[in-house]
Amino acid sequence: MAGVQTCALPIYSFVGWDTTGDGAADYADNESLKNAEVSGELTVKPVYVPAYNVKFTSGPNGSISGRDAFAVLDRAGSAVLGDAEGGFSAPGTKPNDGYEFKGWDVDGDGAADVQDDALAALPVNGDMTITAVFDKGAAVQNVWSVTIVTNGGTTRVKIGRASCRER
Repeated sequence: MAGVQTCALPIYSFVGWDTTGDGAADYADNESLKNAEVSGELTVKPVYVPAYNVKFTSGPNGSISGRDAFAVLDRAGSAVLGDAEGGFSAPGTKPNDGYEFKGWDVDGDGAADVQDDALAALPVNGDMTITAVFDKGAAVQNVWSVTIVTNGGTTRVKIGRASCRER
């Protein structure tokens, strides 16, 4: 249909019970709420916060290993990847031969925007996919080898292509 717009609605996750009316989770689960001391009337409200999914993928020319999906709950009005449920650790990266890991693409443009050490501080304000970026190693170059063979006054030149990496 023309003119119809769609939008993604956030997913919310239950984080506890508010008993003071301030919107914060005073009790994290039903069991702790059942054991609370009550001396009068008590209003209890569930507390839900936005929940975002962060998925790591590998770009061409390499692979990733380890945990590749994280749930991040926005408990305070802002969240960073380091707040992931169960903790956060960047997936391992393994470039194919002749390539090197350049960083993580967070905006989908194919460029390495963030390095491993800065991922935990990356703001999360919606579901996102983060892709490992691999590129030709800076020290990898094509080298032409030339061999000159002389045999009784005849000279032959052999040209071959080799791959060389500075060490």
